[in-house]
Amino acid sequence: MLVMKKILSVIAAVLMCVLIFCGCEALSIGGAQSGAQTSTGESSESGTESDKPVLMSGEYVELDVHERIMHIAVDTNGAIVCCTEDGKVYVLDSESGEQRYTFETENIQQLEKADDREGFDYRVMTASAVLYRNSADPNAKFDLVLPECVAKCEETRPYDAHFYYDVLGDKIVYAADDGIYTCNTDGSEEHLLISNANLPTNREYYAEMVDNTDLEPSVANLTFTYVCPKFVCGGEKVAVKVFFPMDGMCAGFAVFDSETGEEIFLKKAFMDANFQYPVLGDCVAYKVHLTAEIYSMETGEKVKEIQAEKFFRTADYNKLVCETYDPTVVTDANYKGLEIYAFSTDDSGRLMNKVNLEADAYITALTENYALVYVEYGAKVYLCAVEME
Repeated sequence: MLVMKKILSVIAAVLMCVLIFCGCEALSIGGAQSGAQTSTGESSESGTESDKPVLMSGEYVELDVHERIMHIAVDTNGAIVCCTEDGKVYVLDSESGEQRYTFETENIQQLEKADDREGFDYRVMTASAVLYRNSADPNAKFDLVLPECVAKCEETRPYDAHFYYDVLGDKIVYAADDGIYTCNTDGSEEHLLISNANLPTNREYYAEMVDNTDLEPSVANLTFTYVCPKFVCGGEKVAVKVFFPMDGMCAGFAVFDSETGEEIFLKKAFMDANFQYPVLGDCVAYKVHLTAEIYSMETGEKVKEIQAEKFFRTADYNKLVCETYDPTVVTDANYKGLEIYAFSTDDSGRLMNKVNLEADAYITALTENYALVYVEYGAKVYLCAVEME
């Protein structure tokens, strides 16, 4: 009996060891299997992130921006600078698309290249200051705070006037209710350069262009205003937009001597509110529909005219860009089938790029060398840069 008990105890001990050993093996195997699943899962997730969709058929650079940007952007020293409506500024490498740096401000009026202060290649013009920055160095900063006489005019400017002041060196030119003023950057020597009172009434302004004898007196006697002043010709002159506040339309532009306020020339035209007059060296240009005209700011004479068969956009009036949509996929509810064409000034054109037919897309901004294309693909948004050769 005693022997039998000993035998049973040995058998029980052996069985217990076997069970413990099997349990450890199972745990080890389970742990190894669990690790393999995590690893596989991580690899799969990483693979998904790297497997980016093809957004366009031609060459492009995907920029590290995934939100809507404003229609203003610049490219300078290998960087593309753009901004959002809520005041976020992106500085991106134009070859890789990666962010060099970002910063936030508020109430952006204009974004442009800068050459009036050493060490800075672009500036962000807000309602309270001009932020000078260097696209290669996030620590290079100079903030020019606007004097009160300039800053207060932001509240009264017409909504469609886009920007209302310009800075060159130690001088500021800005638009107020009663006309265009100049002053020093500290607000001193404020001077009314051009009075809105010099502008004729609606009937008088367009008398040479259209028969407006039937205009109602309430409309015929409405007045215009000068907006969007810009220093030109090294600061010797000021270009301004002539604006009709009643319908938010631009009625032309004029160039004045920056010291005396003497009018050098006035170009009357029917334009839309989004008209921007780029300064091209010693010339100023405007575009209406399929026509662009470039005028000398010295004489006011037209020096060049561009006639195109399709509606185009341009930043410098040398590289022209046209966007059309594939009629088989585009509808009133989407912007699919975007095709981007590059045109020369002799109206010869070529297809530069075509966006994936499944994506909604549009050109959101032009710089001197790039078309920035906003793309909605699936649940994500992308910003792509297409170089204009």
